[in-house]
Amino acid sequence: MALCLPQCAGCSQDAQTSAQILIVDDGHHYGTNVHNLHMVWGFAQGLANPHSDLQLHIPSTLPEKLSESVRGAESLKGISYQTHDLFMGDYLQKIVWDAFHRTRDVWGKKPRLLIIFEYWFLNTSRMSALTLLKTLGVEIFVVAYRKLENVEEMASYPTETHVFHWQQYRDPNAMLSELALSVCRSLEGHRHKKSILSQVRLAGGSGPCEGRVEVFYNQTWGWLSDEKWDPLGADVVCRQLGCGPSMEVVKGDHFGLGTGHVLGRGNCNGHEQDFSQCILGAWKEKEENQQSAGVTCLASGVGDVRLVNGSGLCNGIVEVTLNNSPRRVCIWGYDSREAAVTCRQVGCGPLMKMQENLAEPGAEVPMVEKIHCSGGEADLSKCSVSLWREQPCFLSVSAGLVCAQSPPSGIQLVGGSSVCSGKVRVNYGGSWGSICADEWGRLEEVVVCRQMGCGPAIDTAEWKMPSSLSRSSGNVLEAVYCHGHESQLSECGSVSATSKTCYIPEAEVLCSQSVISQVALVNGPTGCSGRVEVYYKGKWGTVCDETWDLADANVVCKELGCGSATEAPKAARFHPGDGPIWLEKVFCNGNEAHLSECGAVTSRRGVCDHSQDAGVICSGPEPQP
Repeated sequence: MALCLPQCAGCSQDAQTSAQILIVDDGHHYGTNVHNLHMVWGFAQGLANPHSDLQLHIPSTLPEKLSESVRGAESLKGISYQTHDLFMGDYLQKIVWDAFHRTRDVWGKKPRLLIIFEYWFLNTSRMSALTLLKTLGVEIFVVAYRKLENVEEMASYPTETHVFHWQQYRDPNAMLSELALSVCRSLEGHRHKKSILSQVRLAGGSGPCEGRVEVFYNQTWGWLSDEKWDPLGADVVCRQLGCGPSMEVVKGDHFGLGTGHVLGRGNCNGHEQDFSQCILGAWKEKEENQQSAGVTCLASGVGDVRLVNGSGLCNGIVEVTLNNSPRRVCIWGYDSREAAVTCRQVGCGPLMKMQENLAEPGAEVPMVEKIHCSGGEADLSKCSVSLWREQPCFLSVSAGLVCAQSPPSGIQLVGGSSVCSGKVRVNYGGSWGSICADEWGRLEEVVVCRQMGCGPAIDTAEWKMPSSLSRSSGNVLEAVYCHGHESQLSECGSVSATSKTCYIPEAEVLCSQSVISQVALVNGPTGCSGRVEVYYKGKWGTVCDETWDLADANVVCKELGCGSATEAPKAARFHPGDGPIWLEKVFCNGNEAHLSECGAVTSRRGVCDHSQDAGVICSGPEPQP
């Protein structure tokens, strides 16, 4: 099998995304055998494009021997790489950290990817370095020779698209092709394609959740070819339309012939929020023998969720309702994030333990095959749900949970320069403990700042690689997963880790001591529409549209006495501002009385520009009593 690089692995036809990509190939195993390096080099060549900065690094304690082997291999003529006399752990802590930390402001919002080819073992120094790289926004892919302990913790989430093992593939080129496809999806996830492919609908069926897949592209409706159509894409379309998961995927014009242009393919991994985030084919006239894709979805998604056959409400087998029918959840792929959402939804505290439950012999147990959550969802209906798996749930093993009876009851910040900064301590189980920062991120910081009554979370480039490891033992939380809209940390999903050793870094935050004191709408046709400006630190500035939505706009309208929001315009609809961009992200529920009560992020890095200024259109002034 020839190596299928990103050009043929599935990147969209018009994809020219710029990115910073660093490939690190552990050179300690090579010696005189550079066969794997030939494949890695071919993979790197396939990722390279004029818009990206791509480098291949090979840490090795015998760099001269490695260089000699490379010079002697005809297949590696012209290879370009850097090598350093360091073990992998030290290499990640020093060279890789510096490469991404130094270029943080240069790349701004552009994707930054680290792809690691690992052959030996993992240690604490590697884990700590990779945890901190994730805090910089680096997306990490890991290719391991065999399944290593904790390898999933090295990579970004979800593991099924970020972790690969040589030994699972008869042909290593097949593995590299799948890796290339995952990288394509990651790069394209950073591109705003929604304005290009803005709507999806089903036609020719018996209702809105069944029919031929049609897409709105270039201001006209067309249809989707069935070339790459599978249940993964079908689940994305069903979820986007507000239906339940796909029940049947059909090809061959089953729901009738489509009219207009054809979208050549929609290649999804199943986790996308809408079809525009999938890898898309060309938009063109119908070719000979080209046929349409169709799908039948359940009419509704996940309903009730409960834990059954346990000793109380907070422990037992996970059971969900789909179409008024109870189903168990397959445990394979159901992880701590999904479990944390489940514990939260049933009104319990952090996840304490997961358990496998074997089906009784001969029992027919209806299953949900896959659920994928980020961890911050309020309930499982907001997660991606699938009734499909390449091989149905092995042994029909369903997920069981033990959740704590109650969530953390309070937080405090310690060791900081003010009451609005420091390491996060939570009161959980009657005592104060820390939070491991392995998966701590900006959304969790936003919630803490809001709960503490401080201003926005400060996104700063002043991260430093710790010089040594420290431990925090006792009553700690292994992970907290927030969506950003929660008013306090106890409303987020979480995982308990009593007596766990938490390696540096512990979760900490830096919040502003200043708050948004005024809001105004400028440059609009009325006093109740225009560009959003906020008064912060004694000066007026704008708001970036990165997470701006109708809920945020609604709070602004309410604060200004302008009724409710009818639209939340982006992309400087009311002309760009010229002052500072004070808020990079805003997280309102829509029921806050003032914008200052919402979670928010302010940045020292200038990741937005005034072409992204957010706006508001309100229904109009509220009538006077």
